[in-house]
Amino acid sequence: MTEYLRRHNLDEIHPVQEELTTREVLSVIDGMPFKRSLGILTGGELFLRDDVWDILAYATRRIFCVLGTNATMIDRGMAERLVDLGVISLWIGLDGSEAHHDLMRAEKGAFKRTIQGIHHIQEAKHRLGKNYPIINTFTVIARENVESLTAVADTAEAMGVEKSFMEIYDTALDRFGAELDSRLPTERKQEPYIMDETHRKILRDQLEEIRRRPFKGTRFRTLPHEFSLDDMINYYHPRFTVKQGICTVPWWLMRISPSGDVYPCYNYPVGNVRHASLQEIWKGQAYQTFRKAMRGGIVEACHGCNYFQSARYIP
Repeated sequence: MTEYLRRHNLDEIHPVQEELTTREVLSVIDGMPFKRSLGILTGGELFLRDDVWDILAYATRRIFCVLGTNATMIDRGMAERLVDLGVISLWIGLDGSEAHHDLMRAEKGAFKRTIQGIHHIQEAKHRLGKNYPIINTFTVIARENVESLTAVADTAEAMGVEKSFMEIYDTALDRFGAELDSRLPTERKQEPYIMDETHRKILRDQLEEIRRRPFKGTRFRTLPHEFSLDDMINYYHPRFTVKQGICTVPWWLMRISPSGDVYPCYNYPVGNVRHASLQEIWKGQAYQTFRKAMRGGIVEACHGCNYFQSARYIP
């Protein structure tokens, strides 16, 4: 979040603060329901923190711990430590074939380092006789990589990846600060992720081909789970609009930024863990106001969110 705000010159309206200290991060973990919480630790790149192993050692004793990483820093020794600690899962970005991945990451050699990191994890699991961490790769669908989604599927299967997710381009951050009473737009004009008819046909062909292939080890899913194949294709059309509904996420998920800001979703801050406990924020007026607004249906800031889950039951 911090890097995003800087890159888009939003730090003036949402000032960048110092990241949480080790003690503050551990305190946040203490505030989560013991052994019943799922915590996804991500960044930026989590392994750039000097205290990452202290945090992981503490977190894995108290909660179900998942890491989001590009895997480029994971060597043989780190892989064994992650397996020993009992990390439940790793979410690793895989953007396409080697050429497409390096292009989208703007770094030559990034693909090879990510693949090597995944191999280290898989080898450590085999060596130590463990099934965890489960490897989930995720691929954000864009014009730049739409031709290589089957290549991602082949790579995931070859590496023994347990799950591979193909997800829509998440525009939620592009609507940072949208008001709760903003309704969904009826047309999206010229956003950079929009595809022309040719690219949308390629996308359909790629996803259909993945469904047809007799993969045996890797499970392939699309995100959001609510989207059909037609929804996935039409999402990249200028006139696509999200089906109106009530999203359940604010009743079970909380995001915490590197500086401690708390969001039920990316766009709407409801507190900071430096000023209140997780329980106080979860039950507080700002969170309740957000949930009340969500009962009326999703808003503009929800557009493009791949976390969206429609309501079957709201507490």
